[in-house]
Amino acid sequence: MKDALAGFRCTDFSWVFAGPYCGQLLGDLGMEMIKIECRKRVDVVRNYPPFAHEDRRLNSSGYWNTHNRSKYSINLDMKTEQAREIITRLVAISDVVLENFSARGMKALGFDYDRLCEINPRIVYCSMAGFGHRGPYKNYVAYGPMQESQAGIVNLTGWPDGQPSRVGTSYPDAAGGVSAAFSIVAALRHARRTGKGQWIDLGQTLTAVALTDTAVIEYTVNGAVQQRNGDQHRFFAPHNVYPCSGEDQWCAISVENDADFAVLANAIERPHLAHDARFITNVARIQHRKELNDIISAWTEQYDHYETMRRLQAAGIAAGAVLSTGEFVEDEHIKARGYMENFDHPVAGQKRYPGVPFKMSETPGYIHRPAPSLGADTEHVLKNILGMSDQEIKQLDDVGVLV
Repeated sequence: MKDALAGFRCTDFSWVFAGPYCGQLLGDLGMEMIKIECRKRVDVVRNYPPFAHEDRRLNSSGYWNTHNRSKYSINLDMKTEQAREIITRLVAISDVVLENFSARGMKALGFDYDRLCEINPRIVYCSMAGFGHRGPYKNYVAYGPMQESQAGIVNLTGWPDGQPSRVGTSYPDAAGGVSAAFSIVAALRHARRTGKGQWIDLGQTLTAVALTDTAVIEYTVNGAVQQRNGDQHRFFAPHNVYPCSGEDQWCAISVENDADFAVLANAIERPHLAHDARFITNVARIQHRKELNDIISAWTEQYDHYETMRRLQAAGIAAGAVLSTGEFVEDEHIKARGYMENFDHPVAGQKRYPGVPFKMSETPGYIHRPAPSLGADTEHVLKNILGMSDQEIKQLDDVGVLV
């Protein structure tokens, strides 16, 4: 099977979520990902649930195994001179260096951008500090909850008369990973054309701003600060999630113009609503959205969430069943797309993993290998990629470099 990024190599220092998700995308498309690890400071996500075994044994974290598949793992004590020499040799033959430490991290290791350029002028260096490497917040510690708060997502989430709320998961990490992968591919194209690498200074908080929709533009255009609006849409009605017949079942419905509302009115067997003065225009529907939501809910409560979706979609109305994670994995459409991939992990065993979310006709992308056990590929990298002898590797192991 063809790989879009075959022939490219990345020395990968990333950990937790954002950086590894970037590496996951690159690795699934064929880039050779060499993940630098150390037993003295294991990636914290290796110890995150869910675990494949009750004893929470190392290398069985589903979280870690999902975002670190299609990679190799090498153990190095990066505080030793010998380890830094190995890293130098890897950088010299790599196309990309990826990390998501704080702005101080790589400099403390002795591999800031200036040093990387000395080793390899063609290197594409992607740093993913939470707030980037420039600005007064550059040294701040940042995880997903901080980034979504700083980007304005938390302030926009919640009920109008309630407090700000998290959205439930770390969207900024995923947004940062996607942005990093995109920028790396663009920088590689530039390097191939010019022979020069470059530094991608990605601040994850800024990649999360795209998730606030029009909030920033609304402020820059007219000075207005967007307020929390619950499940409602500020510009359209109906636009909400509606209760269905099953326990805790819901269906999202969205109508954006008067013509579609007339279709919805027919679909829910209340065609007169399209001529009701309270609902005849979008402005009127927004003003009377509570009454409208009650009417729609009375209809949706007759059917389960899938049946509600199917009936409305058959009429051409945007509607989607609100799925639990289990329902999503078992959904007929997800299966038809081949999104979940079965893979056998040496510790976790046979499991299903989220695959590549897009389909490319010539270079489709796929999980190349299961996530590596800690340091499992140390010998392979040193021997087959760097050309070191068995004796050299043993000497490094004996003095504690390969930990």
